[in-house]
Amino acid sequence: FIEEVMLPATNHYAHSCDSEFEEVSLGEFYVFLGLWCYMLVFLRGHRRNYWTNEDNTKDPFKCDFGIFMALKRFEEIISFLRIGDYSDEDIDEDEGQLEYINVFIEACNKTWQKAITPSHYLVIDESMIKSYSRNLYAKKKMKAKPTPSGILVKDICCGDSGIALNAEIVEAAQRQDEKRFTSEYGSTCATSLRLTEPWWNTGRVLIADSWFSSIHCSVQLFHRKLYSIMIVKNKRKIFPTDKLDKQLKNNSRGAWAYATKE
Repeated sequence: FIEEVMLPATNHYAHSCDSEFEEVSLGEFYVFLGLWCYMLVFLRGHRRNYWTNEDNTKDPFKCDFGIFMALKRFEEIISFLRIGDYSDEDIDEDEGQLEYINVFIEACNKTWQKAITPSHYLVIDESMIKSYSRNLYAKKKMKAKPTPSGILVKDICCGDSGIALNAEIVEAAQRQDEKRFTSEYGSTCATSLRLTEPWWNTGRVLIADSWFSSIHCSVQLFHRKLYSIMIVKNKRKIFPTDKLDKQLKNNSRGAWAYATKE
């Protein structure tokens, strides 16, 4: 995807803006990505601080990025970076950009799943990817998130390593309704089914918070030979609230109860 889509689109856009722009090679782009990933792990505040030798206790390596790429070149690549060629006049730029982001994420999913065998436990949650686009079609704002504005994704990670395994963008309601399993099982359960599909029939355990959780979802996962540990809100349908409340009555904090199918 990088070699066949991203690089040609980036170089094409760069030349349309600056005829003297030096094309980004595949090797140079991998260096660019490596530096970007480093910045996500070791924080130094402003991006330009990575090209200085200022002491920073959050970065034990204090790596000088100038050894690998000049700051000016790095910022040039950022300014012209394109995930795909969405310059077609018949395609809305933001929707076109979103389509290429979806293709990019799907390419990442396939690579992750090919390279990584997850542990017995899978963890499903949501993440926010920071976006610098002001009018991106799928852009969300959630003040409670560490990154309050960007692209919201639902994702699955390995429960032991924390490595991402599968992800999908949360789009507008109409587009969400068109995704697989939604018409049959509802949006929330459908999201869990789509993201866990590569591990159906493996007997793994899915761990989820209350957004993903319901008795209905657990049953559908069980039918696909996946188990689940979920935080289920007591207002969810079919949840045996009265029975469990009765068992827990007058018990101290931390007490637990269980219910089985009769």
